[in-house]
Amino acid sequence: MTASGKSRLEGRTYTNNNESGIPKATAIRILKVLRDNDFFMILEEQVGSKPAVLGYQALLVITDGWEE
Repeated sequence: MTASGKSRLEGRTYTNNNESGIPKATAIRILKVLRDNDFFMILEEQVGSKPAVLGYQALLVITDGWEE
């Protein structure tokens, strides 16, 4: 861990809040594309600042027989 509170792993700098290294705006756009193309289904809607709970639809169908 460096003095700025960041750790270095495999030559990349990761913050404590986002260890993937993917910028939040990029992650939001990727998630929107996946949701819009029915890769995910909403299990619980977003309420205020609480995020929505999403499920990977293909895995839910296989494991639980879940159909939308």
